[in-house]
Amino acid sequence: MSRLQGRSVLVVDDEYLIRELFLEELASAGAQVDFAENGKIAVEKLSRTIFDAVITDYRMPVCDGLAMAKIIQSKLINKPKIIMCTGYAKDLNAEEVKNSGISKIIEKPFELKKVVDAIVELLG
Repeated sequence: MSRLQGRSVLVVDDEYLIRELFLEELASAGAQVDFAENGKIAVEKLSRTIFDAVITDYRMPVCDGLAMAKIIQSKLINKPKIIMCTGYAKDLNAEEVKNSGISKIIEKPFELKKVVDAIVELLG
C-alpha cells in the first residue's frame, strides 16, 4: 500500500514547476493532490473541501503561507496539518509560527521525499 493512500494534500505555491514536482512525488505516494497559487485561493478551497495536509511556500503574492495558516487556525473548522517549505525560515518569528498552526517547517533546499516523510509522520 502506498504511504499516503487515501490522504488528500493541498499544495500552495506560486511557482508552477514546484506544484508539478509535488504532484508527481505525492501522487506516487498515493495521495490525492490539489493546488492553489496563493494563500487566498487555498483558504477558499479549504473552506469547501477537507484536506489532511497542506504544503505551503512562505513568500507568495496576495496571501503568504504564514497569513494563510493564521486564517486556517482562526476561521476554519477543518484544521489540516500544515508544512511550510521555505528558504526564509530565519525570517520567521518562532512564537508567531507556533501560534499559527504550522506543524513543521522544512528549509529549502530539500528533497521531496523529506516532505512526504513529514506528512506521513504528522498524519500517523
